[in-house]
Amino acid sequence: MTTIVAKVPDYLAKIVVEVAKRQRVTLDHVVALALASQVEEWQGQSEKKAEPKITVVRKEPEEPGRDYQKWETAEDEKLRKLFNSGASVQEIAQRLHRRSSAIRNRLLKLKLI
Repeated sequence: MTTIVAKVPDYLAKIVVEVAKRQRVTLDHVVALALASQVEEWQGQSEKKAEPKITVVRKEPEEPGRDYQKWETAEDEKLRKLFNSGASVQEIAQRLHRRSSAIRNRLLKLKLI
């Protein structure tokens, strides 16, 4: 893990502290999730500008999703490999048949973000 020191407006710091208390998680957890989400959004916007508009029709997965199922060791290894190769949270979620929020939470638990 890397420690980042940043100056934030007082009102934003108050909101983050309140969210952390309400969710019963650490302040670091809230900040890491918010940062991951924002960076992913920025990356998506830059990709959208560079690519022509394409409509993608998503096919439902043939097998049921793995939402709320226990993470297996092999799945953790696949998650690490995909994340370290630069795949986005959304891409990883599709490949592992999990929700994006589950991927972000697992990355935090594995101390990858």
